[in-house]
Amino acid sequence: MAEAVVSSVGRAVGNLLIDEAKFLLGVEGRVEDLYRELRLIRCLLRDADARREHNEAVGECVAQLRDFAYDAEDIIERYTLRVALKKEQYITRACACFVAKCTCVEVHMVGTEIEDLKSRISNLRTSMLAFGVQPANEGDRKWGRDLTSKRTHSPFGEDFVGREDSIKELVKLLKDEKQQRVISIWGTGGVGKTSLARKVLAQDDVKKNFTGFAWACVSQEYDVKDILMEILLKLIPNQNESVKNMINHELSEKLQGTLKEKSCIVVLDDIWTKEAWDSLQDALLVENTKSKLLITTRNRDVAEYINPQGIHELRCLSDPESWDLLKKKAFPETKEITEDMKKLAHELLMKCEGLPLAIIVLGGLLSVNKWKTIHEKINLHFSDKNDVSKVLALSYDDLPWHLKPCFLYLGSFPEDAKILATKVLYMWIAEGFVSLNAYDKEREISVEDVAEQYLEELVNRGMVQVRLKLSGKIKSCHLHDLMRDLCISKALQESFLSIHNIQQDNEMENCSASMALNVGSSCKIRRLSLNRNVIPSLKARGRTLVHL
Repeated sequence: MAEAVVSSVGRAVGNLLIDEAKFLLGVEGRVEDLYRELRLIRCLLRDADARREHNEAVGECVAQLRDFAYDAEDIIERYTLRVALKKEQYITRACACFVAKCTCVEVHMVGTEIEDLKSRISNLRTSMLAFGVQPANEGDRKWGRDLTSKRTHSPFGEDFVGREDSIKELVKLLKDEKQQRVISIWGTGGVGKTSLARKVLAQDDVKKNFTGFAWACVSQEYDVKDILMEILLKLIPNQNESVKNMINHELSEKLQGTLKEKSCIVVLDDIWTKEAWDSLQDALLVENTKSKLLITTRNRDVAEYINPQGIHELRCLSDPESWDLLKKKAFPETKEITEDMKKLAHELLMKCEGLPLAIIVLGGLLSVNKWKTIHEKINLHFSDKNDVSKVLALSYDDLPWHLKPCFLYLGSFPEDAKILATKVLYMWIAEGFVSLNAYDKEREISVEDVAEQYLEELVNRGMVQVRLKLSGKIKSCHLHDLMRDLCISKALQESFLSIHNIQQDNEMENCSASMALNVGSSCKIRRLSLNRNVIPSLKARGRTLVHL
């Protein structure tokens, strides 16, 4: 991640020197020196990132370098903004006039700050070399993106194998009016509960037997009113305005009436607690109706609490099924699979423990790397004990530098949020994560197209899940719970993002204290994401992302 930060800052400084040199009058020489130092230390970062997990001193150097790069970005942005504002105020005067407004003292202070930063970065580079960090060939490390991965045959398709029996059983239960009204799909995280539920609802036999379909994600942080409203808006879309103006008990009564009148399937995806079910069941459990509830949960106790007779356990994939899924993801086209590749695949799949999410992520890794390379990385960094979380973590570590901040940024959105693709692409662009290189400019490729390529790359690697438009373009994206956990963990580790959920207005004071404590422990945290509708009075270094 330090490579991403230094690369981004270096690119920004380079662009300033080329395109906006007029904003650097008085400090341009020092900025050029800083740019050269950033280029030199960037050559060490790939090897440093690989070593830092096993070398505490190198890890500390990388962390310090990340902070220095942020300091450089802040200093230059503040200075160029002041100069730009003064140019705006004195646009009709000569260039020297508005530069004079940036007093000699101000220029001297900024120049001293930049010189100090350059010196610290230079000392850090010397330390990293002393710790054995090896520089990469600068000719192979261009300041720009390098999308080296191969696109699969269907990067947006949902890979799905080995669930035929489960589909048949669930369809049968849903069609039979005398069977259970509430059916729970239970299984561990990443086993494919949500994918199975979507597959079941897509079956023709289900579509013919029901007239209404609604889907709502419950998750760990939920709001009863939002869930009831979301369900009703799907079942009676012609009454949108009246539904949006209802209060809780009106929503509950309206939903009960709708489930009685129509034959509906309501899916409650990802229920975590008994309390969540208690808060929803009065509105959803209706007598004398053909409507059914389909629930997904990773908590066996919750499934038994809801209906002990209506549990469908979703198992992990068998070895042959795991191999079939890996082939779908890792081989975009028909090609010869050697015995050596099969042997390597078997060893790699053992780490996935039959979990579809881990297999899909592994397939994404294999589709853009040599199989032996991934095998060596797993053997080098993993213990003999199988650990699915490390397979997922390897997918992040393997990302090229320009994609890491894009992935981490997705962690700022609430759990199970459907993130509009157009929204997140423009947010990436605004943050400076996406840029055009010389080749893009030569081909007249837009920055929006490049951002879309970034998102497609994350999808190809199995790290981001998407919903599509009829045209086949990405409509929205989201992170699986396990992948979001990884995202948030890495974001905190890299001081990229801190996330705080705020539920009620009266929690503001306590939340502010907690946030101040957390931010204080890592004063270099770059972004603060506040979910819900309260924004505490807190001065945090960097950017604040508010999701309402």
